[in-house]
Amino acid sequence: MISCRLIANAGVLIETEGIRILLDGLQDAGNYPFSRTPDSILEQMMSQDAGSADFSESCANEYKHIDFLIFTHTHPDHFSAELLAEYLECNHVRRVLCPIEENAQFRPMRQALQKARVPVWPLKMKHGAAHQYRLTEEICIYSLCVRHMPQIFPKDLCSCLLVQADGKNVLFLADCSYEEEGLLKAYAGVKIDAVFLNPYFYYDERGRHIINEYLQPERIVIYHLPFESDDQIHLRSLARQALKKYPDSRAVLLEEPLQAVNL
Repeated sequence: MISCRLIANAGVLIETEGIRILLDGLQDAGNYPFSRTPDSILEQMMSQDAGSADFSESCANEYKHIDFLIFTHTHPDHFSAELLAEYLECNHVRRVLCPIEENAQFRPMRQALQKARVPVWPLKMKHGAAHQYRLTEEICIYSLCVRHMPQIFPKDLCSCLLVQADGKNVLFLADCSYEEEGLLKAYAGVKIDAVFLNPYFYYDERGRHIINEYLQPERIVIYHLPFESDDQIHLRSLARQALKKYPDSRAVLLEEPLQAVNL
């Protein structure tokens, strides 16, 4: 089974094959109208009480010593270099997969990675670039670099990630633009058990065309929604309007703290 539990926005804790993967889950939202990683979860992540324990044993705190930390891109509602550096100070991590940028903002992260001696796979952030990353013998991740959704930062890039584990394929589109039909055709013929996508992608006719023509998923999970108290731009309403206007029995909203989708 693959369990995908909402942390905040596009942050998801993926658990499968006894492995935990935190995707876009260390972020502070910056000035964006989204929800930051909740303080209650950050407190568990950064706690020192388990730091000296034998982390090979099962730990009640599931946010400590996460196996893999992965980030689709470096916008602050997906990634915080400071929080990543802090996490690495008090946790054992097997590997980090993220874009690496050469600017002052990322210096604390690079220093923390070097200090913790955590291996890093830099995501290939060139439009159209595709790559396979084998996390374990049973778990593979396939990245595809695409354009960001056009509502904001249309010139920026992000990664779509296909997680392959437990005989299933789970596709995380993050902030992928619905204008990327040419690249997303690559998933035609792949049995997609679930696709996670933002509400703009589902709302736009081109996005729904890609879903139905190429992805053909068993389940559609609309995520990257702020919690109700943070929803200044009414994205939650947009998502509900989209499902009402374009109903699909496969579609669900992933919007509440710690809500989970099991596959």
